[in-house]
Amino acid sequence: MRKNKIASAVLGLSLAMLLVGCKDRIVVNFTYEPSEPKVGQTVQFTSLADGGETFDWTFQNEATSSVYRSTAQNPSHMFTSPGNYVVTLRVDSNDHFVHSKQLYVYDSIPHIARDKQTVHYYENVKFSTVAYNPYSRDITCQWFFSGNARRTDGGVLRDTVITLEDGTQATFYVAYDAEPEVYFSKMGEDSVRLRMTIGTTEYPTTQIKSDVFQVQDTATRSLLMAREGGKILRQRIFENGVDALETTAIDAGAHPYNLVSVGEELYVFDAGSHVDELADWEADTSGDGSIRVVDLNTDGVETVITNRGTSAYFGFYNGYADAEGVYWTDRNDYVYRVPHGSRNLTFEWLGTGNQATYPYYVADASAVEGMPAGISGGIYAYNGTYYWAKGGEGRGLYRFKSQDGTVTTLNNAAILTNYAIRAFVYDRNNNIIYFAGTSTDGESGLWKSDLDGLNTQLVDAADLTAGAITGITLDHTAGRVLWAYHNPNDPTASGVKQMNLLRSAVEAPGEVTYFNKEQGILGIALDNVQKLGL
Repeated sequence: MRKNKIASAVLGLSLAMLLVGCKDRIVVNFTYEPSEPKVGQTVQFTSLADGGETFDWTFQNEATSSVYRSTAQNPSHMFTSPGNYVVTLRVDSNDHFVHSKQLYVYDSIPHIARDKQTVHYYENVKFSTVAYNPYSRDITCQWFFSGNARRTDGGVLRDTVITLEDGTQATFYVAYDAEPEVYFSKMGEDSVRLRMTIGTTEYPTTQIKSDVFQVQDTATRSLLMAREGGKILRQRIFENGVDALETTAIDAGAHPYNLVSVGEELYVFDAGSHVDELADWEADTSGDGSIRVVDLNTDGVETVITNRGTSAYFGFYNGYADAEGVYWTDRNDYVYRVPHGSRNLTFEWLGTGNQATYPYYVADASAVEGMPAGISGGIYAYNGTYYWAKGGEGRGLYRFKSQDGTVTTLNNAAILTNYAIRAFVYDRNNNIIYFAGTSTDGESGLWKSDLDGLNTQLVDAADLTAGAITGITLDHTAGRVLWAYHNPNDPTASGVKQMNLLRSAVEAPGEVTYFNKEQGILGIALDNVQKLGL
């Protein structure tokens, strides 16, 4: 008998659960009035659910996450703060019978909004007004920014004096747009004020709450610059400008003619203290140059190779690095290469006629057909081909291949033979060579040409008899070429310059501007590891 009662109870419970499970789906929806509620107004919510016995409402402020709840079928609610809210109706405590809507609660007076919750240094931010204007009356705005604000469209923020709430006066920079877009050139606390009219109603700055915020730092890439006899400098690059110059703890070396960045590494090619030609160059032992590699994540430094104990002639006058190897030239005659990842090597001189047996030997000038005597003006390697420039008494850029010390000069290997070249870069994206040099006509500065040495044009005239351009780098992210001009006789002309990259060799060069006016800069390179300020 007891077993039958238990069975009946279980059967009854199962039937009840089945009936609940088969309950018709309730379609949930609701409306509210007024459709554009203001702070302090009573808003009536009306359930449109086609059934249900219990009703659970939540009113959540998106900015603060605070929640108000009601169990009335058709509740009314007064919002005490402006902003976005999510209103949710849940019927019969069933997660399948839920509907949510987002609504905006307007302030009774206008207030300031912006398109980014966090304002970052040198980053665009757009300001706008949130105002109750159901009849679409005419609106005028007058925005007051600090002197740290700059328009993103290059326009001018007009300075004006306004009276603050405490009766004092201050100078602000004014915009009249409905939605001005600006960036901020300093970190720290900043603010924006607004004066506004809607129709004939005026809202002064004392009535509209100021927007006060912190301009925060943001990680970004940098330009690295080697100061002669000093440290590596770093200047961070933003979409709308550059940061103040920072001096790192990394030694640049005595004559760091080249900096080359590869991935997250920076190679510093230092020719050493003595760079003038020596009559007893083979017997000389004053070499103190080096190639060093910097970890751009940690700024840790390791040595790739030095020429200590050998001649200063074998300093690392020009260099290049890629994922395969590190390449360099001495003052005049030789090109060398060590595998990528090499560390703590010491250069060896085996003597004239024997250097081709040196494990790191690539080529000497006498093995490249047509190459004249003169100072090395740069080295570059790509897809098995070497590009070796000559300056001083030598002229031109020479292309060749080298395999196990055997040099093969390419057809039409010599280009730009009317130019004594001191430095160059090859823009593979656009097939253009940018080079620093002096022509047979005596013109000097930064030039461009195509890969055949044609369509040559002077980009920026500069006196290379007194000064030098040794560092040139390409910034494909921003679409520009940068170069460092160092002239101790004319400091006002010295500095890192820039120009938009050319898209073809026949395109006319654009405007040349200064990236900065730093003096004594030789090698430069880009650091694409994003960093915060020091």
